[in-house]
Amino acid sequence: MSEDVKSKELKVRVATGKGSLREIYWEGGGEVPQVLNGLYTGIQDAQRDIVKYLSTKRVVSDEPKPSKRGSKEL
Repeated sequence: MSEDVKSKELKVRVATGKGSLREIYWEGGGEVPQVLNGLYTGIQDAQRDIVKYLSTKRVVSDEPKPSKRGSKEL
């Protein structure tokens, strides 16, 4: 039995009540990261920021976590 797991994706849409300005949102709902929260004048600018955010997020999450084991100092 396999489950269909849907992953959320960051998308760009016209901001409600803001004319032609764009905003970034999570497809399927959720809170947008603070760094992406705001209005954009063009789709390309918003998409560029999404790509930058995702590449930074991957780099940070790929870094090895420090070991919880430490040497005790006497």
